[in-house]
Amino acid sequence: MACGLLGAPAARASEAPADSLTPQPALAVHDTVVAGSLWRHFGIASCADLAGLPIARVQAVPHPIWDPVPPGPLAPVFALGNRLHVRTRAATVRASLLVREGERFDARRVAESERALRALRFLSPESVLVRSRGDSVDVAFHTRDHWTTNPEVNLESGGGTLYGAVSFTERNFLGRGWGVSASYREDPVGITRGLSLRNPHAFGSRWNTEFTAATGTAGKSNGMSVVLPYFGEEGGRTLGVRWSRVSSEAQLFERGSLASRVPRRTEEAEVWWGVGGRTPTGLVRRARVLMAILDRRLEPSLVEPTAPPEFADPGGDLRLRRLGGEVRWWRPRFIQRRGVERFDRVEDIDLGGSLAVEGAFAPKALGGTVDEGYARLRWSGGVDADGLGFGWANASVRSRFRRDVREVLGEVSARWVQQPHARVTLVLGALGVGGREMPRDFQVVVGGLDGLRAYPVHALAGTQLWRLNAEARVLGGPSFGELVRVGGAVFADAAHVRGLGSSDAPWHHDAGFGLRLSLPQSSMDEVIRIDIAWPIAPTRDGRREPVLTFGSSQAF
Repeated sequence: MACGLLGAPAARASEAPADSLTPQPALAVHDTVVAGSLWRHFGIASCADLAGLPIARVQAVPHPIWDPVPPGPLAPVFALGNRLHVRTRAATVRASLLVREGERFDARRVAESERALRALRFLSPESVLVRSRGDSVDVAFHTRDHWTTNPEVNLESGGGTLYGAVSFTERNFLGRGWGVSASYREDPVGITRGLSLRNPHAFGSRWNTEFTAATGTAGKSNGMSVVLPYFGEEGGRTLGVRWSRVSSEAQLFERGSLASRVPRRTEEAEVWWGVGGRTPTGLVRRARVLMAILDRRLEPSLVEPTAPPEFADPGGDLRLRRLGGEVRWWRPRFIQRRGVERFDRVEDIDLGGSLAVEGAFAPKALGGTVDEGYARLRWSGGVDADGLGFGWANASVRSRFRRDVREVLGEVSARWVQQPHARVTLVLGALGVGGREMPRDFQVVVGGLDGLRAYPVHALAGTQLWRLNAEARVLGGPSFGELVRVGGAVFADAAHVRGLGSSDAPWHHDAGFGLRLSLPQSSMDEVIRIDIAWPIAPTRDGRREPVLTFGSSQAF
């Protein structure tokens, strides 16, 4: 991470008040972009002069949504929004920082802290102000809030069918970072009503807590988690417990129509403890031990009269008590970009390599159905080809095994991004999912809501999926009154499936164009998407009429 030479003379550092890290107009300040944010260094020749100095003070300075209030006829509206909004508490910002008073200054830890703040989604780190004070350093993180109280109305349409969700979400309750959401959703599975509570820093600590509950026509679910995550890349230790219980009805499709329903009940729990650290060469190593519980009950399939007999299944029970561990090697290499998945926010993209290996054994003596093993392998990596763009890929495979191998599930995804202009982004995406010897409730589906925009929601279904997408995204000019920003896109989609439910359907292709909308000052930072797509091959019943699809996020 290079900071470059700075021109502020050391003798002038005393011109700033000792109790403030706000830049003074009379003080010469040199601005340098570091890790995607603006640093202002006072009286320091270079970043190398900071390394290793003790940190005397860490300050969090939250700013309102509009600071300053934009001039113009909407200025009173913006000022009212600032007054109605509960500003994030300084303690909430500090709880996410990986920089502590008394520690040695490390620019890498500052960059990690910025990524942690962006991950909160209800604020953005605007600048980091650094000033030397004798043989120590003061650091201040200035952040800007986003509007977090959102009555959300999300509508999605695919293949001529309209689905929607209405929710009330507060992502930063009382400025403490608590997330509260109540929702009503109607989707291809049915109607669901849900409630969730999340606290990323319970009682001012690093513990994350989350509670969810939902009920609807397809069943009900409950879940909770209490997690102490690793302390950034340095690791330290992690400890956590997760639990969930789901009673639902899986729906399986054939030729776009419902073929069978599988009533099911699943209860899962996991407890783990782990340690981690970073070597002097930058390699992050982590290891954890865990116990996982799985109780699964599949009732006999309810097959539609017109469905093939292959969909019939008697169901069955499965009980597992796994004891195992996981090791991971990770060399993080983050880059910061704008306009990849969102319009107005800095996005952190990790191009570093990572490999994780997990193994476990489920003995029948602990109450399991049978003695069996479990293994999972995960890999990710990326590359930055300078003017040719950048890309990354993820792959995973997991399996249970006794005397034979069963429930083998593999997945691979990849992206390549090229930004020939600050307002133009070209994105290529690929996804592959395949299952072998999977339980009868397993099926992958692709259609109008997930990357095949000119076809019905359940256009293709099977046990193996390949999907390819290409999209050119164009960002418009400045946002209208900092409220709405407009963009557009042209795209092409292709998908193919095999296995139960596919009926040997051929590759499906489509193309089209669309409108993109963004709300820069809202914590709803997803892009609103409105697309018109035409089927290329095959046609829909011999017709190539356009299909309108829209949603509250990118299509792939």
